[in-house]
Amino acid sequence: MIKTLVHKVDWISEKSGLVLRWLPVILILITVHEVARRYVFSAPTVWGYELSLMVGASLMLTWPYLLLHDIHPRVDALYRLLSVRGKAIVNSTCSLLIAFPLFIYVLIGSRRAMVRAFALGETMAESYWSPPAGPFRAMVFIAICFTLLELIPVFIRNLHQAVKGESYD
Repeated sequence: MIKTLVHKVDWISEKSGLVLRWLPVILILITVHEVARRYVFSAPTVWGYELSLMVGASLMLTWPYLLLHDIHPRVDALYRLLSVRGKAIVNSTCSLLIAFPLFIYVLIGSRRAMVRAFALGETMAESYWSPPAGPFRAMVFIAICFTLLELIPVFIRNLHQAVKGESYD
């Protein structure tokens, strides 16, 4: 049953990552468009800056994919010298002591910000376009939820590797 759950969560992370990997391209296009409008044509858009902020922050949605494939950034100076089992021990320990508490704390804060944004009709104030902040805050909350969800199978695999010395799958 646990393996089935792990594979389902991994499947969601994999498929969403394959779709969301295009976000940096979209961000580049929006930024190039805005820079060209602003500096070549002296006619900046009202929406370019805030849209680029929203798309850039939406890259958080790719975090589960990065966790799944173990391609997230880390300080590798000593980590790369460890054995596979040693890396699993470090990963599972750091997940338990740092990642889970941190993401639970951020999840609570992002939920609070999302609820407040919808309840008060909050708008984003970086420009005079002022789009509603609720959908953006909801996206942040969803990204944190999915990242926390992917942390569970990552932790299970690392713990198994640390204890048994063999791959989980």
